[in-house]
Amino acid sequence: MEIGFLDFLQITVTLLVAIELYYLVSEAKKSRIREKHQAALNYFDEHFDLQSECTVWINEKDKSLLLEVDNLDGADKAIIRRYLTSLERLAVGVGLGILSYEFIRESATGRLRGHFVYLRPYINSIRETEGQKTAYSAFEWLCFELENESWYDEIHLIG
Repeated sequence: MEIGFLDFLQITVTLLVAIELYYLVSEAKKSRIREKHQAALNYFDEHFDLQSECTVWINEKDKSLLLEVDNLDGADKAIIRRYLTSLERLAVGVGLGILSYEFIRESATGRLRGHFVYLRPYINSIRETEGQKTAYSAFEWLCFELENESWYDEIHLIG
């Protein structure tokens, strides 16, 4: 089988167009990833004060109080609720692909999972007493995803 000059030229042009298209798509993907990382950074920047306030609150509180929701006063519950609402928005943004999951995984996995463990009794209380069965479910989903991935990473790093 013999390839003529025009066929060769058409194949060459097609390959060049395909390569150029690949680079354009690749750059667009990189740009979207940068935008998602920047959106996550902006989110953390906008909510830094609230996150700091709740982190300090969690670190200074007697952890046994968190297990007994009835012992929390109104100010404590307000801090927790504002913080959980902020984390729920973060998790929804990650779930929708607006915020970068990779950025969250690399920068905040331990803190988010730790705070979920501490605040879980409060979340369960809201679900039971207020009848909001799905309260903070996106935050819970994100923490479980981060937990599953960290186990996966640990298994593959060890093995």
